[in-house]
Amino acid sequence: MDPQDTTAAVLAALRFDAAGLVAAIAQQHDTGEVLMLAWMNAAAVAETLATGRVCYFSRSRGKLWRKGESSGQVQRLVEVRIDCDGDAVLLLVDQHGVACHTGRRSCFFRAVRDGGLVEIMAPEVSEEALYGAGHAGHAPAAAFPEVREADADPATAAIYAAIRAASGVPLVNLIWRHFAALPGVLPWAWGAVGPLVGSAGMDQARRRIAAGVPLPVLPAPAAAAWLQAGVAAEDQRRVAAILTAYTRGNLTNLVALTALRLRLDVPDGRGARPAPEAWTVPAPAGAPPAAPIDPLPRLAGLDGAAAAAVQALAARHPGAGGVIPSLYLHLAHWPGLLAVLPEWLGPLLAPEALRAAREGAIALAEAEVAGLLPAPIAPPAGTEELVRAVLDRFTGRIIPDLVPVCLALGRMLPPGIGSV
Repeated sequence: MDPQDTTAAVLAALRFDAAGLVAAIAQQHDTGEVLMLAWMNAAAVAETLATGRVCYFSRSRGKLWRKGESSGQVQRLVEVRIDCDGDAVLLLVDQHGVACHTGRRSCFFRAVRDGGLVEIMAPEVSEEALYGAGHAGHAPAAAFPEVREADADPATAAIYAAIRAASGVPLVNLIWRHFAALPGVLPWAWGAVGPLVGSAGMDQARRRIAAGVPLPVLPAPAAAAWLQAGVAAEDQRRVAAILTAYTRGNLTNLVALTALRLRLDVPDGRGARPAPEAWTVPAPAGAPPAAPIDPLPRLAGLDGAAAAAVQALAARHPGAGGVIPSLYLHLAHWPGLLAVLPEWLGPLLAPEALRAAREGAIALAEAEVAGLLPAPIAPPAGTEELVRAVLDRFTGRIIPDLVPVCLALGRMLPPGIGSV
């Protein structure tokens, strides 16, 4: 059959979804190993058939993605198979190197075994080796592209500075860095919720949520246990500063971004009640400036044991979709602490306990902003669907999953060191 006729027949057999996409599973042709799941549009299918090199469509970047164009880990097509409904394709490929952005041969490197989620495959190559020294390391680049604080242009840097000043936190959360990578979204989002972040009402809301999140009983480790984990008294103060920053930042973002999410649900403000006075006035002056904290390590820069410990902790948050919480990376300054956290936090990290704590944090945040909606400012044209999806992900899973962890660890600090 003529190549053009072949392509036409394949495209006619496929049922693309409303976004013009079809799911594509890549499988090593000779071993049967399942490598990855991605998406293809008609152009990606046609190019793959024409060139023999697998091409996908990147939903986050909105463009064609030729597998291996950044990492060199190319997939060569051996055969295309289409399922019975035409809504998925199986690509039998010859994978050069690794298929997963984490440096593993397959993206399916976690398995449910013996009642838990375990990693069954170690990285074969570091992310830094795949993507270069500038790769973010702690979050899949394709999931949430970001503008790092060190790379921000003057306008973005000014908003980052405003976020740090208003929140009292010495770092900028991933969601804001991701918004900076979306045209026009960061100034829109910060313009909508910035006044709330620095208000007296925000401080009160943080306190109420922190007190109300349902946590299981977690025995506080003895002072000697901290020392055995390699965290001396001065290091405990550094850990306390990190926990304070993440707790305050996560609670602030949960409240402010929940308000923004609810505003998108009721764009004309119907049903909103007048905001309490505390939300309309700035927080009292004289609040201490944010304490400096240790620099954030990169996953690719950690030794094997520390990297594995960070990834194992991240795996306890499957709803994050592969985003490794920066908190665990920050605590990698103390590998011994990472090693004992699964034991210290065990009751909380059990799926049902974490779900209850997460849902409690979400409910408390929604209650705080029930009568508080930012001004009805429409997102930049063409971004509303993406912004809504990001807000749902961060306020529904990523941030409220970490709030209980921050609170629990803060309460475990030895007396006199500080609390969160």
